[in-house]
Amino acid sequence: MGGPGGQMVPAGPMGHGGPQMQGPGGQGGPHGDSAARVLSLAQQTADQAIAEARSEANKIVGEARSRAEGLERDARAKADALERDAQEKHRVAMGSLESARATLERKVEDLRGFEREYRTRLKSYLESQLRQLETQADDSLAPPRTPATASLPPSPAPSMAPAGASAPGYGSNQTMGGGTMGGGTLGGNHAPSQGAPSYGGGQQQMSPAMTQPMAPVRPQGPQPMQQAPSPMRGFLIDEDDN
Repeated sequence: MGGPGGQMVPAGPMGHGGPQMQGPGGQGGPHGDSAARVLSLAQQTADQAIAEARSEANKIVGEARSRAEGLERDARAKADALERDAQEKHRVAMGSLESARATLERKVEDLRGFEREYRTRLKSYLESQLRQLETQADDSLAPPRTPATASLPPSPAPSMAPAGASAPGYGSNQTMGGGTMGGGTLGGNHAPSQGAPSYGGGQQQMSPAMTQPMAPVRPQGPQPMQQAPSPMRGFLIDEDDN
């Protein structure tokens, strides 16, 4: 047996010795260098692959960290913007609510003032109406006043002249005095005709229209109530609701 690379080779006769291994300096030297070179090349290739893998891993990790940090920054910026926007909206909403509240409070105060004024005016009006009703009731319960009628003496009926008698003559010398007309004579020196009425003796005749009695004055009834004024615009706020 024998061969290159440390193989067993037959030695000589049995008496000279057994088989012997070839050393590195024998025929297997070049093959050992080749194996060492292959092993060294494989080691270098493995180291290079590991280095490349580590570099790629570090690159991926770096990119991931950068992307994560960027996303985190964007998320924080968006969160801050949303928070500021929410605070601004809250401030605006609270401002509008405060303004509306102040406006409503002013309106409530105005309505309360209107209610007080309306109650006062209504109370004054009702009190005046009650006083007027009491006054009218007192006037209606009082006895009616009957005015005294003027009494005039009845006038005597004029005497009728007999048939054929002439009417009295009235001349230019007619005088009136002492309640008599001409002292019983009418017209110059002529005597009054027969049957003519004579006016004298201080008695004065009155026309029939003056002898009629005056009509009694009727007492006036109670005055009608004044019409209530139109109600004021608005409404009453119940004090219990306050």
